[in-house]
Amino acid sequence: MYNLAKERDSSRLVNYVSNSLHWDSADERDLPSDAAADFDMMMFNEYFSTWYGKSLDVVSGELDRIHREYPHKPLTISEWGICEPVHKGGDSRRAKEMVQQLSIYGSKEYIAGAIYFCLNDYRTHVGEDSTYSYPQRVHGVCDIHLNTKPSYDTLKKISSPILVKNVTRTNQNIVITLFGNTGIPSYTVHGYTIEAGDAKITIDELKPGEEKVFSIKSSSHSFSILRPTGYEVARIKFE
Repeated sequence: MYNLAKERDSSRLVNYVSNSLHWDSADERDLPSDAAADFDMMMFNEYFSTWYGKSLDVVSGELDRIHREYPHKPLTISEWGICEPVHKGGDSRRAKEMVQQLSIYGSKEYIAGAIYFCLNDYRTHVGEDSTYSYPQRVHGVCDIHLNTKPSYDTLKKISSPILVKNVTRTNQNIVITLFGNTGIPSYTVHGYTIEAGDAKITIDELKPGEEKVFSIKSSSHSFSILRPTGYEVARIKFE
């Protein structure tokens, strides 16, 4: 399958998502290495505090152990999140733990990225919530009808490549200090905009670890940062 995919389009990464990288190492049980190691990028579903029956306290050390066993390739967290009602704590736990987990991932140089699971609750015959006529898996930052939960705003905030370090007002100008995120996500942004009321300015470029100050003339008490596509990365309110 790997070879066939490469024949069709050699420019694309071909990966295998693993639920078993956290098991005992191959050397300990005389087993072959995990299949994830045979592909272009290693991918791992990180559920230590839920499905794997441990806690957030072990995440950092367990990821380091995996990296020691497979040091030759970067690791992408292909899933992380909380499924209700199997795992208790509700959406408040979902929001709290996603912040902690992303901070851990971003501190590891060998972790290339993290894909949150998932956008919305969904119907499935293996759903854990059978209080509905059709069982659901309650795993999303939106409900089954795409109504957002509080965790949606949390995920939106921590998924921004731009951090707002400071906001002040000078006469009719809003002075904004921005910082390029060095955790996850981290990449150079081009053509993002800051909008406050009817005023709009462009962030030509902001690199990870770079700090820039922007001034926008507006009497508004809020501003938004938008991608070139129009998606709102962040909305900041201030006095």
